[in-house]
Amino acid sequence: MKWVKFQIMIQRIQSLYLLISGILYALLFWLPLNEMINGTHVIRLYIYGLYEVVGDTQEIVSESYPTLILSTIALIFSTISIFLFKNRKAQMRLSLYTSILSIGIAFLVFFFIYRISDNNHTGIGFSVGLLFPILSSFFSYMAFRAIKKDDDLIKSIDRIR
Repeated sequence: MKWVKFQIMIQRIQSLYLLISGILYALLFWLPLNEMINGTHVIRLYIYGLYEVVGDTQEIVSESYPTLILSTIALIFSTISIFLFKNRKAQMRLSLYTSILSIGIAFLVFFFIYRISDNNHTGIGFSVGLLFPILSSFFSYMAFRAIKKDDDLIKSIDRIR
C-alpha cells in the first residue's frame, strides 16, 4: 500500500508568508472583529455574525454569511497554495487572489462596522481581529512577490542555457 506524503517547503519564505496568512484567517473564527459599546450595551462582530452580550451569554442578532464565506475561501486558498510549491504559476495566482480577497473582506468588515455603529448609536471599538484581514493581505502579497522572484530567477537560469 502506498502512503500519500504531503510536503511543505516551510524553508521557503513564501511558504512562511502563506502559513502566517492562513493562521490569521483561522484565528478570525474565534476572535471578534470588533466590539461596540453604548453604555451597558455591548455588541460584538464576529466573522460569522453579530452578537449582543447579555450578562455572561451572547445572543445572536444577525448572521453574516458574506464575511464567513469569503473568509473561508481565503483560508482555503492560503492553505492550498502552501502545498503548490511545485507549481509556481498556480501558487502565484492563489496568493494574489487571497490578497485581493483579503482587501475585499477588510472593506466589507469596515462597512459592517460603520453601519452597525450608525444604526445602534454605539461607539466604534477596536479589536485585534480587525487587523487580521489587512495583515493577511500584506502577507499574501509578500508571498506573491517572493514566488514571482523565484519564478524570475528560474526563467533567467533557463535563458543562460
